[in-house]
Amino acid sequence: MKVSYLKSKIGLTTALNLSAIILSSIIIIRWWYYIDSYSVNILFWDQWDLYDALFENRNLWELFFWQIGPHREGIGLIISTIIAELSGWNTRYETFAIGCIMCLAMVCALILKRRLSKTLSWTDVTIPLIFLTPLQWEMFVNTPNLSHGSLPILLLILYCLAWTLQSNAFRYSIVLLLNFLLIYTGFGLFIGIITPIVLFIEYLAIHKTAYKKESIILFVSIVISLLSMGSFFIGWRFDSAVENLQFPIPQYWHYFSFIALTLAYFCGMKGVNFAPLVIFGLILMVIMIYISLIHLKCLLLMSSVPSTIPYREYILSKIIFILIAFTLLFCINSAIGRISLGVGLGMTSRYVPYLIPAFYGIYLHLANYIQNNKIRNILLTTMIACLTISTFPLNKIDYQGILMYKNCKTQWRLFYLQTEDVEKTNQTIGCKIYPDAKRTNLKWKLDYLKARKLNLYLDYSGLKPVWKPAIREAFEPAMNVTAFKWIITNFKRIINRLISEYRFYIVNGIITLGILLSWALWLTGGEKKQK
Repeated sequence: MKVSYLKSKIGLTTALNLSAIILSSIIIIRWWYYIDSYSVNILFWDQWDLYDALFENRNLWELFFWQIGPHREGIGLIISTIIAELSGWNTRYETFAIGCIMCLAMVCALILKRRLSKTLSWTDVTIPLIFLTPLQWEMFVNTPNLSHGSLPILLLILYCLAWTLQSNAFRYSIVLLLNFLLIYTGFGLFIGIITPIVLFIEYLAIHKTAYKKESIILFVSIVISLLSMGSFFIGWRFDSAVENLQFPIPQYWHYFSFIALTLAYFCGMKGVNFAPLVIFGLILMVIMIYISLIHLKCLLLMSSVPSTIPYREYILSKIIFILIAFTLLFCINSAIGRISLGVGLGMTSRYVPYLIPAFYGIYLHLANYIQNNKIRNILLTTMIACLTISTFPLNKIDYQGILMYKNCKTQWRLFYLQTEDVEKTNQTIGCKIYPDAKRTNLKWKLDYLKARKLNLYLDYSGLKPVWKPAIREAFEPAMNVTAFKWIITNFKRIINRLISEYRFYIVNGIITLGILLSWALWLTGGEKKQK
């Protein structure tokens, strides 16, 4: 009986692991499908202001400190500039870079989960579901910007990974470096509030021991983290990006409604009636606050009575607190800054990347702190089911938004290339690529692109979604001779053609296969250890 039970349990585990790998592959394929199918090569909306740095040929230091709205661009704009110079300002390349960054963030999240839990399991399919959710479609369909969404999330996961390093000096050095980069890259700036708090709690724990050297290192680290945050405001200008900003508003409860809608949107609940949405979002908010307080209590307990908590549990609590606190700070900020535009704006795709850390933190909490196996599996299975149902398929409202942006960009580009008249194109197509053409000198910028054959004026359209005609054209001469003989004699030309046309697909295919293979090996290794 015991042997048959063990065999059935091993068989079930193998089936679940295989199902997780298959679902992960579908999620990754869907991710690249959306990016390839709906991104258009034309600068759009805020990009015309963002690319002022390129139009004006600013240096690297100026790119790093470049400010659009309330945040700076940091290393995101530097990477975007490199991509632009290599691609002829082709914004589709930038959307593929965003896709790669989010895939890399997902891989780092899997590595972090393995470091914290010592193994991977089938429930870790939750991580691809969270990190590659298509609900963040505005990152690549609307206004691609590496600094707004993708890059801060990758840096944040690397920041959490840095806290797991063994060497104190090396750990604090990497943490402070990533803290600095995050502060200057998009809304990663909220980590500048969290880092000094975490370091101070750790300082209290070390200060009560005999480790004088570690105390000095921590004190210096706290000072550097505060200086990093302070340096952000040198030359910074207040820009809310909203004309009628008001704080506080008399209807203070609208702030909670805004945050609730933002959190509910991550679960694909757009289109549901207002009251259920707010209630569901408030429940999520309470859960996040409760979990973050649990882990903050664990950190404070460690600082007051050192060595009372296992080190692994202490690190885990620290990371979960950082992840959820980061998202809550972002939600509070967005509610304050955008509430004047309406409560409904909380359900915006561009906010989704910044919700990823909190949902990842909730997953880490459920996977590591629920002791009862049955309850843990039920909760994790429920979470996987909810995240899957919420985006398979994508809801109609979001899909219509994707099509609207794609059609607007595509039609505007085609009509303008024929007329080269901004106002006529705006009126004919019924949409704009920038709200006020005169304010940003749009016509001058378009002429600049034309003179240098950049962006929408590229001779090579780049990364075409329709791939079958190119392959058919490559093999068309085979109709006149024996197919085998023609392939042998033209092998080199075929390979060069396919690589030039599909180099991005080849690279992304290798990345995808690498991710799946690594996960499969990890799962197999974890299963062998359990045996």
